[in-house]
Amino acid sequence: MAATAPGAANPCPPRSDACHFADLPPTVGAHSLYRLMFSGALAAYVDCSPTPAVASAAMLPLVEAVTAAQPAGTIRNVDAGTVAMAIWGQVHGLVGLELTNMDAPGTEWEGIYAAGLDAVTRGWAS
Repeated sequence: MAATAPGAANPCPPRSDACHFADLPPTVGAHSLYRLMFSGALAAYVDCSPTPAVASAAMLPLVEAVTAAQPAGTIRNVDAGTVAMAIWGQVHGLVGLELTNMDAPGTEWEGIYAAGLDAVTRGWAS
């Protein structure tokens, strides 16, 4: 599942499934940027203390997507923040595995992301 460029229209039809999470994360072609952000390399030079307000703003589109899908009955009607955090964690866990080369030669990450997003979708389905 290819990522959509920031600001580009999501090519997915309007529905509430893993297709809508195709924007997260845009790792294809951005490995060096993700490594820089998440490897801790900047910690020696910049105070990278967590900022809850910034994190909340980053999560907002995902929380909104979950909230919008709940009345349609496609995602369980539980706390949207909990669902969003679980989705965020799974997707970023996959990013971490890919960036640290925790794979066998020839691993097809696109298929792994698709399987992970499918599992998220099925796991939170109502």
